[in-house]
Amino acid sequence: MIHIIIILHFLCFSLGVGCITLSWLVYKKHKKNILEDIVIGEIIFSIWLLIDTLFIYIRKILSEYKIENIFNVISYFLAAAVIFYVYKIIKKVKDNELYKKINVQIKIIIGLIIVTCILFLFSYKIVFLKDVPYLCLIYILQCILVIIYCIKEERQIVHEGKNDLKCLTNREKEIADYICMGLSNKEIGEKLFISANTVKNHVYNIYKKVNVKNKVELINLINRRD
Repeated sequence: MIHIIIILHFLCFSLGVGCITLSWLVYKKHKKNILEDIVIGEIIFSIWLLIDTLFIYIRKILSEYKIENIFNVISYFLAAAVIFYVYKIIKKVKDNELYKKINVQIKIIIGLIIVTCILFLFSYKIVFLKDVPYLCLIYILQCILVIIYCIKEERQIVHEGKNDLKCLTNREKEIADYICMGLSNKEIGEKLFISANTVKNHVYNIYKKVNVKNKVELINLINRRD
């Protein structure tokens, strides 16, 4: 049983390394503070899991030298640090629009983490729950949670980037301004000395570049930028 748990722990580390790497790359690319907290919290949690893994093998040695409590103190300290960073991340989620990114997948994983924590709290009363590797399970679940969040964050940033008017050419910006004034394609063509079909092609390219479907969405986007 102990060797199975050890193998599970090292599988967790593999997932954890991927999770930390992904979080760090997304943070370096976009400099989001919440991602920095996730990276730091993830590293601390990984160290905590590593110490817990070592403790499985060297528990008897530590007991002989009566230094078992030192490992316990370190584990408690790391647990407190993880809880602190979880609090910071939750606070940042509550303080901005990240609530919109909490979909069904994320809710299910958060629910599983909460259930695992509850089972851990009551495990001392139920015999068959005592040997379950709770820390390992929570680590796996939160790694999956972070990976899903990072993927959603990256997609959201890419989507926002598509709504940036900086990607338009000067002619396209000029046409977009005329659209905001309520001019038709024919009227815009007369002002710019180009055909209505050319204006229509420019308008299509504008929609595609800024990820809108019609003139109303384009006007709303420009007004928000202003």
